[in-house]
Amino acid sequence: MQIVNELAIRLALFYVFIAFGFLVSRVERIKKPLNKWVTFALINIMMPLIIIDTMLSAAPASLYELVGIALFTVLIHLLGFILMLTILRGKEIEKSEKGSHLLTVTFNNGIFLPLPLTLIFIGEIGIPVIAIYSISQMILLATLGTFMAAAYSSNGDNKGGMIKKVLTFPPLIAAAIGLILLLSGFSFPTEFDSFFDGNGIVTTYLALFAVGLSLGMQSKIKLSRLSYNTIAIRQFIVPIVVGIILLAAGFSAVTRNVILLQAMMPPAVFTVIYASALGLDAETAATNITLGTILLLPVVLLMPWIFI
Repeated sequence: MQIVNELAIRLALFYVFIAFGFLVSRVERIKKPLNKWVTFALINIMMPLIIIDTMLSAAPASLYELVGIALFTVLIHLLGFILMLTILRGKEIEKSEKGSHLLTVTFNNGIFLPLPLTLIFIGEIGIPVIAIYSISQMILLATLGTFMAAAYSSNGDNKGGMIKKVLTFPPLIAAAIGLILLLSGFSFPTEFDSFFDGNGIVTTYLALFAVGLSLGMQSKIKLSRLSYNTIAIRQFIVPIVVGIILLAAGFSAVTRNVILLQAMMPPAVFTVIYASALGLDAETAATNITLGTILLLPVVLLMPWIFI
């Protein structure tokens, strides 16, 4: 019951912080500079710290299914991207809007919602799987996500400018640093644990605030058929395909169920920060995140019958 209450609180806070950001966006004098500084803090300081910490905090050697989890992480991300790219081909819409749909269909919520759901329906034994998934996702986000956003950016950079922006993008640099530290066997002293835990919590809720701020700075929510297509692929088609493949993969029940849970998650909150920082349509990204999270709620009630 305590874990159920914790999940309810997390979901409530999710919408409270989005609503708070939306309300703050009504204050004309502060909304633009505040959005600028929030985006700067998330992209240049807080997200890089999370990427490095995530890559160093897990213990992959203790998980014999490490390679399989990493491969399924890639499948979950690329499958949505390929399906959405097929739908968008030939569509007469802005390039920046296409980029936002691709970004949100590709990258889903890897920690904030899966963690409490795993504790409720699977147990603590599933946490290492989440850790490996998160590491793999962070690497994909910092590499594929950065190149994807730059390719569909509305900022008008030439090819040289785009490459420079990608290579100097802080999350990508953080992923490179994290990989070097991981391969060298480096680990932070335990005294840093509370700092990284606190940064993760603050980053999550500040990103939610940024989503609400981004929504409020637009004249209207861009709810379109493409948004429904994005969510249908992200939260319906991808989980079904992944679930079928998982049946033949030979994983343990715990690993199979955690991977399936991850495949069912809505778009990640961080995608709106990427969209804003790299010149995509942040309004579309914020709309997809909110819609996807709302549509996840009734599915939570069915999870006891989904996991086997």
